[in-house]
Order: sequence, then structure tokens, then C-alpha cells
Amino acid sequence: ATKSKAPIKFLVNTHHHGDHVAGDPFFANEGAIVVGQENERKRLLLPQKNSATGEIDPNPVPANEIPTLTYASKMTLRVNGQTAELSYPGKPAHTDGDTIIFFPDANVLVAGDIYQAHYPNVDVDSGGGIAGMIAGTDLLLSMANDQTKIVPGHGPLGDKAHLLKYRAMLVSVRDHIKAEVDAGKTEDQMVADNPTKETDAEWKGTSVFGALFPRLVYRSLKKNQ
Repeated sequence: ATKSKAPIKFLVNTHHHGDHVAGDPFFANEGAIVVGQENERKRLLLPQKNSATGEIDPNPVPANEIPTLTYASKMTLRVNGQTAELSYPGKPAHTDGDTIIFFPDANVLVAGDIYQAHYPNVDVDSGGGIAGMIAGTDLLLSMANDQTKIVPGHGPLGDKAHLLKYRAMLVSVRDHIKAEVDAGKTEDQMVADNPTKETDAEWKGTSVFGALFPRLVYRSLKKNQ
């Protein structure tokens, strides 16, 4: 409100999870156009599954929570001289319907849940995978410079230096858990071997996904063997 009295014209969803889209109806009722990647729309038309608990919500999401303007790979929005460049990472990352948003005039990059300040959720049930998370991070890095402000899906504002550390963490965890998979370890045996001990202190955090992250990476690797 301090920037403009004008109504919000576009509301862009980075993916379909409820903590990112449940506020859509308020803005849609005020006249905003809800925008998302085409797979995100498809996900919202399905019964919603809680990523942490696995519970299925039998209730459909509100109709005005579902994007009415979708795109496949890229889209550009322009409002009052400001530009927002929307990009699909090219392969499933956090989900199979992620959107990255770049505001070139402000040099601000909105990463959604592909980039977080701690171990991320890799929503394998929604098409996500650790390979896509790394590829999505590479795309973010290619779009950023040392002055870019990078908005994570969860956590404080980041920058390219921190994003590079995040990528290194993803690769380290992927490699350690791949070794467990290649050795024929079960998921519980993998957890017992504590393959994330080198990165836990900096990245585990207090989110439920801190503990789930190794299991999600394991399931991603097993799914894509």
C-alpha cells in the first residue's frame, strides 16, 4: 500500500502447495488474475496431499484458488512499465509445476521452494526430484549476479553466494544418499547411516522437512533409478 494504491492485477503462484496458494481467493475476489504454470493448475484440480503427513484432503480447493492464466515454459507480465519474467525450470524440481519469477528492473529473483534457507521439501509425490532441484538451482544461478536479491520459498532474503552454498549442499546430500542406494540400503538403513551428518548443522533447521529431507532424496533417487 505504501508503493501503490492501485489494485493488484496479477498474483503469481510459484507452485500448488497450500502455504503458497491458500491466500489466492482473497486477491482473486479483489479482481486479481491468478497465474501459474500449467502443471500447477492440474495439481490444484486434484485432491490435495499434505507433503509432511501424507494425508489427503477430500475437499476440493476453492475455484478462485486455481490459476486462470497459465503458461508452459515462459511468460512475461507487464504492469505500469514493470516487467515480471516467469520461467518453468524445464524439469520437475520442488514439484512438476514450479515457477521462477525474475523482476529485471529491480534485479529481484523469486525462487519459490526450489531454494530455501534450510533443507527443502522435495515433493516426490507431486513429480519433484533431487535432480530437478539441482537443475532448478543452476537456472537460478544463471539468472543472478552478485547484486541480485533472491527471495527463497522459506527463510530470509538470500543472494548468489548463499545460493552457491545451497547448491553444494544439495549435491553433497545427493551423492551421499546415492551411495547408500547403490549399496542396496533400505530407506531406514540409509537414515541410520546418517548420510547428512556433514551438512545437518548448517542446513537441517527446525522444519519438519529437516528430518524428512534424507528420506525424500532417497525416494527421489529410487523412483528415478
